[in-house]
Amino acid sequence: MIKPLRKRHLQVWIVLAIVLPIGILLSWLVIPNQAAVKLLQSHEQPLLPVIWKTKDRINYQVTIRTNQQNEQWQLEWVNKKILEVPSAVIYRANGAVDITKNELIGRIETRGRYTFPLRRIAGKEQPIEFILYDFIHQQLIDSIKFQL
Repeated sequence: MIKPLRKRHLQVWIVLAIVLPIGILLSWLVIPNQAAVKLLQSHEQPLLPVIWKTKDRINYQVTIRTNQQNEQWQLEWVNKKILEVPSAVIYRANGAVDITKNELIGRIETRGRYTFPLRRIAGKEQPIEFILYDFIHQQLIDSIKFQL
């Protein structure tokens, strides 16, 4: 390396030694704050004591629970295996053709127990149907019907 090249090399490294840390610091400062996570359900809901109906499937178990006076209702969803679809939500079907017109219950993700409050189940003559729906691929995964 000749003398002018060594001098230019030193100048480039000095500039890089100053610019790189400043660039790293500035890029770290412009990172926006993380958005607050808003869950559709809280994970700390106590289970209601009376099991009203249960459906057991290979990948999950669905239970409708109530209290002694049948005033509060709860859907308990237990994933036995990890879901193949990470974007699954549960709807309570009300006869609408468009999935978004049905009542959104909540979202399920990995293995584990999920509990969701339900509106009061008044008429015991009509069946209750829950729809497991993949909102990214916009397709029906499964439906669970409880005969009353």
